[in-house]
Amino acid sequence: MTGVMTASEKVSDTVCPACNWSTSRQRYCSYSSHVKLFYGAGDQGPPKIEVQNIEFLEQHTTIPIPSVIEEWTDDSDRYFILMNRLNGQTIEEARPTLSQPQKEHIADQVAEYIQQL
Repeated sequence: MTGVMTASEKVSDTVCPACNWSTSRQRYCSYSSHVKLFYGAGDQGPPKIEVQNIEFLEQHTTIPIPSVIEEWTDDSDRYFILMNRLNGQTIEEARPTLSQPQKEHIADQVAEYIQQL
């Protein structure tokens, strides 16, 4: 893998015409995914329930979640949500370096979050 995209890759898999983000760009990017795609069939419109769920969690729990910066629908009826990122590592990244007491503390935190739901 050279990290150089072909012209057809640049055009064929563009997901976001506003920022030109694509699956190829994601593959060559050292920054983990920050684009979440929703695909759906039907006539119910965009999945705006996600923002409502996030707002509910912010108001009624202590669960750390990204907050919504903005949401919008473009002229082609594509729905976008812009959120901040949470600081820290994923559990997958951190697990190999965690002690047993740290793992137990994380398990207790997860159990507490589940109880809040």
